[in-house]
Amino acid sequence: MAVGKNREVKLKSNNFRSLVAGTAFALAGMLAFAFMSAPAHAGTLDDIKTNGMLRVGAGVYPPFMIRKPDGSYEGIDVVLLGEMAKDLGVKLELVDTGWDTIVAGLVTRKWDVVSGICATPKRAEVIDFSDPYLKVGGVLGVLPSNDKIKKLEDANQPSVLIADIAGSWNEEISKSAFPKAQHKAFSQITQTDLVQELLAGRADAAVFDAPVTSSDIENKFGVGKITFLPSTTHVIDILPCPLSYGIFKGDTAMRDYVNAFFAKKKASGELDKLIATWMKPAP
Repeated sequence: MAVGKNREVKLKSNNFRSLVAGTAFALAGMLAFAFMSAPAHAGTLDDIKTNGMLRVGAGVYPPFMIRKPDGSYEGIDVVLLGEMAKDLGVKLELVDTGWDTIVAGLVTRKWDVVSGICATPKRAEVIDFSDPYLKVGGVLGVLPSNDKIKKLEDANQPSVLIADIAGSWNEEISKSAFPKAQHKAFSQITQTDLVQELLAGRADAAVFDAPVTSSDIENKFGVGKITFLPSTTHVIDILPCPLSYGIFKGDTAMRDYVNAFFAKKKASGELDKLIATWMKPAP
């Protein structure tokens, strides 16, 4: 009697295991079929053509991306992106964003590309970059009257307050070069806006890029209004900036397209002429 019951229990147990195994096998098959049947993401270029729109994360960076008082944009990248959209046969949409969210927006496909961004190792962990179309470096800007900072090394002390743009390449340099200083980060602000922090005495220093913004500052505020360290022609030897376009990670088709676009503009001389026009010193 006991033997019969044990045999019945074993049979039921075996049947249960068979049922579980069979169900698991069937479920795995269904998931595999669903995975194989689901359409793969076609890529950014196909998205652009399907949507009829080239969406760009527009981080303000004069003279590459300038936001005018009416909310529209102008600048070197605006011209280039307009020509890129025309080449693709689509419209251009510039999406207002800050440098602290611009990379995340590309990762989550809120936009198709990011213009005028420094290709840094940290950013390269999550996005790819086109070939650079300009190389810049960082300089420290201070007021000539600031007795606390007369040479670069003086800025790396707790009594110094440095104004940074949140999420920017400049902030990376600032914190790497001057880890002992105090840092105050601002969102939705341009490098030239940081000059006001210095002039008002709310900060001792800020990192700017040269030759782009350093030249722009001299044009707007006058030569000698801000002292640049190490100098106006020598940059801090940390995180040089290959200025590039940011592209979704692993999207080789989009990267190849942007590289070919820039190669064509360089070969024709259009790119150098455009940069020279927008970076020309004020009369």
